[in-house]
Amino acid sequence: MPFGGKARWGVRSTVALLAAITGLFLAPATVPATAASAKQSSAAKALAGKYVPVMMIRKQGENLCDTKVEQYQVMTVDALFGNPDVRLMRNNGSSKSTLIKQAPTIDDVRNRGEEAYIDLPGDPLGDTCVYSKDFTRMKNEGEAPVAVYAHIAREKGHSGIALQYWFYWYFNQFN
Repeated sequence: MPFGGKARWGVRSTVALLAAITGLFLAPATVPATAASAKQSSAAKALAGKYVPVMMIRKQGENLCDTKVEQYQVMTVDALFGNPDVRLMRNNGSSKSTLIKQAPTIDDVRNRGEEAYIDLPGDPLGDTCVYSKDFTRMKNEGEAPVAVYAHIAREKGHSGIALQYWFYWYFNQFN
């Protein structure tokens, strides 16, 4: 459920609240939303929208392999799920990994632990810039809309909340 608006300096941010907003909406997905939970969800959206982050990113030019500019932008994670080119893998503690599932869904990824990871098509090493080309294709085809995720957390026994934002980048060459 994305929402947002035009931020300062012309940077557009869309904020999508995660399905479970800890401390504000704890009802299971199978239980119909009550007026109170809808009001809390609305308040959470308003709070996240009020403090939406502003990002300054160097615009990518014609050369998709130019690393002097940002080759990627924040995007929704939805493009990964159900994609036949994406694999959910398990790190076995050696140089070998095993396939858990091809074209994983969000349910396949949920609660997998530290040993599981998403394997994107291609190799980030070398001069192929395959990730930049793949991201640009997804962006041009409307599969990678800008998205910023918000999470509101509370700690039992403490007043106040923590408003956390999460950004997904298709690839981050610094990690």
